[in-house]
Amino acid sequence: AAPRPEAAARSLALLLAATGGGRDLADFSNRVWRHLHQRSNLPPDNPQLRAYQRNLPTLIAERARHVLALVAAAQAEGGDGGALHLAHDAWLAARRCFAFLAPGAGKSLSIALAIVLFPHAATPPPGCGVPPTAARHLIVFPFCTNINELLDEGLRLEERPCRECRAAAQQADPACCDACRNEQHRAAEASSLCSRLGLRRSHVIELARHVYVLPDRFNPRENLRHRRDFEQAWIVLATQDKVARACEAGHIGPADVRALWADEGDYGNNPDERRGSFSWDIIQRTLWTSWVNLFSGTCAEWMRDLPELVRFTYGDLYRSYDACQLTVTTLCAHGLVVGGRRIGDEPLTAEDVDVIRTDRRARQQHLQVFCRKLLNQHDEWGIPTQGVLFNARNSGGEEVWRQLCGIAARLPPSPVTGRPLRVAIAYTRLSRAEDTAPFRNTERVIAAFKALEYDIIVLSNIGCRGLNNSMIMVGLNMYPHNTSVASRNEQWQRVNRLIRPIRLDPRLVELVERLYGRAAAAALRQFVLHHRLHRLHQRADLLEIDANFAANNANLRQCIAEQGAEAAVTLSSERLVDLLPPEALLPADDEGEEGEGSLDGSSVLSEESGGESEESGEESEEEGEEAAALRRQQELEERLAAAARQRARRENAAREQEARQQAQIRREGQMWSRFRAWPTVGAYSVEDDGAQQLLVSFSAAPGGCPTYAVLGQRGGRRFETLARVCIETQVVVPYDPSLRMIKVRCGREESVPRMLQHVALRAEFDALRPPPPPVPPPPPVPPPPPPVPPPPVPPPPVPPVPVPEPPVPPPPDPPAPPDPPPPPDPPPPDPPPPP
Repeated sequence: AAPRPEAAARSLALLLAATGGGRDLADFSNRVWRHLHQRSNLPPDNPQLRAYQRNLPTLIAERARHVLALVAAAQAEGGDGGALHLAHDAWLAARRCFAFLAPGAGKSLSIALAIVLFPHAATPPPGCGVPPTAARHLIVFPFCTNINELLDEGLRLEERPCRECRAAAQQADPACCDACRNEQHRAAEASSLCSRLGLRRSHVIELARHVYVLPDRFNPRENLRHRRDFEQAWIVLATQDKVARACEAGHIGPADVRALWADEGDYGNNPDERRGSFSWDIIQRTLWTSWVNLFSGTCAEWMRDLPELVRFTYGDLYRSYDACQLTVTTLCAHGLVVGGRRIGDEPLTAEDVDVIRTDRRARQQHLQVFCRKLLNQHDEWGIPTQGVLFNARNSGGEEVWRQLCGIAARLPPSPVTGRPLRVAIAYTRLSRAEDTAPFRNTERVIAAFKALEYDIIVLSNIGCRGLNNSMIMVGLNMYPHNTSVASRNEQWQRVNRLIRPIRLDPRLVELVERLYGRAAAAALRQFVLHHRLHRLHQRADLLEIDANFAANNANLRQCIAEQGAEAAVTLSSERLVDLLPPEALLPADDEGEEGEGSLDGSSVLSEESGGESEESGEESEEEGEEAAALRRQQELEERLAAAARQRARRENAAREQEARQQAQIRREGQMWSRFRAWPTVGAYSVEDDGAQQLLVSFSAAPGGCPTYAVLGQRGGRRFETLARVCIETQVVVPYDPSLRMIKVRCGREESVPRMLQHVALRAEFDALRPPPPPVPPPPPVPPPPPPVPPPPVPPPPVPPVPVPEPPVPPPPDPPAPPDPPPPPDPPPPDPPPPP
């Protein structure tokens, strides 16, 4: 899980607290941390690292802080009397941790990263009984095959080519000529520490000068050069045998090493059991003052109680398309006739199991299927893939190797290499026979196998761990394992030799082109790019024999469940008589001369092919030799005709599938061409608070659910992630005037960077910016009152017209006296009565 910000801050403070006093590894770590901090490229912010690698330095520092707190608490609890004893026990119980990393997860780079950014201030408190140690780290590994991968991460640069510079290097003189200096600079820039972690070139060169590979017969007491190189070393690498001998002799003590890093830490490193006077667990018991970090892809029984630092399994690699899809096929012997005895369809008996495991004639068919599977890959893919055979024991390795050489010589040559398959053997106890002389140095044999000088290698123990060769695509496991934890881990380590996918490493492409021509190199590029563009997993095949089915299959199923790789592994079974063509089941004329140690000229035949078994012998005596020969000839012709018809159907299906794939490749190629064009960047919106948003649009990439990362470049040369989306082809990102370019990445494909035109963007933002709110109109001014009309001007006065006065009437006469009133009228008479 990603550490919290406050945890990261405490861890970085713990790292910076180590001043070191001089130019030792602690001072180097602080300078590297400051450099990465200034460039904003610390592991938590580095997109070149895996998720667990980005958290690894912080998790180690937090783990160290937790252990020191436990030691301090035990010291305080013990008081004056038992403080040393309790603190000592707490330190020994908590100083170890375990990192579960599958092969191909970047284990070597993780170890180098953890050492470079190790919290050197994490030392036990004074007075707790744990003395201080030198700032030196020790990396141990079980076999010599592991060292090259560790050194190639940047711990070792190219050797100086000229004689003067080699002499100066032996005298610890850093001066070198211009040609050697340029070669050294090129190697430093190509290393993972520089290209992925972000160290300066000078940092990588300085670190490589303080890396020491422990030599044979290491003796610093008598050899002054050994003493000087060991004292000046910051990082020491050695096999566990060499370190155990040095610890037993007292050449390496508790005060010499601050941290122990064990590659393949589950192999022979159990300090809880004392196995003998010389064993690898003596390293942990001698270096009891050192931190112990165990890195491995398998977990031993004694490691289950250790705290798990990180975990990255085969299932995680498969889901990120960094591992091959594995097909495990059990080769069934049902139907074969071995020495006149037919193996039926019923479950195998103990006698059948013993015959299949030990009989040379039964092993002949397994080896034929193995070689033909490898040749089929050469024919189908056009690349020089390789195979590995895990033999059951050291004693019979030479016999299996010679038999395999005879089979490879009789098969047709490879269509890629133009020669028969070449077989090597990497065993420590080879005989003094003349044909084994080129294979007595196992280191050179494994180096030649990695250099594509051999197509098949036979292994027993050496190489089963640490043989990391991505060209191995076919394996045959003849080792009968049991269901114990140790045996299951060994079986899974053998399986892991086949899960690394082929990558376009410039050195590999150059090697293939130099050995097999441009056509093979072009086929290799096409093979890798086809799987990468179509989001397909590369395919590897592991062959098992049915005599070992019970334990081996149970172990595989349990390991698949522990790794979370149910979708990555396909379990199937096939009959040998169905996989081999009919002519391969017939007796060979030169079978008795296929190599030394050949038993006889008998062959394994199927019952269907009419082999000379006891029943067919009796029948041929009755029918006559001529009739039996005619019958066998007819059966053979029928099987050949059926095989031809089946082959024709497969060819037609393959042609149809190829036509569909080519059409799909063309469609997806057009989609990738559109995706690689410049993305469109324009103004999107302007928020109310003034924040401005950009809209990045691009064409879709092929695939069901592609994930896109929008990257931006500011002042430096590195691009940083601005946003991540899935499926969507339009992304809204915040606008920053310091952004110079923007590009889009999908998987390993990137678009052409788009240079931002800030003047045009500002104009677009101004157009998108909302207009200012309208100014409210002023309150309406009341209309002025209507003007009062002036009072009318009075007309000028008219002079009065004189009116003549009317004449005055004369006064009236006085009134006469009133007349007397008249008398009243008489009343009317009464009406007459009715009749």
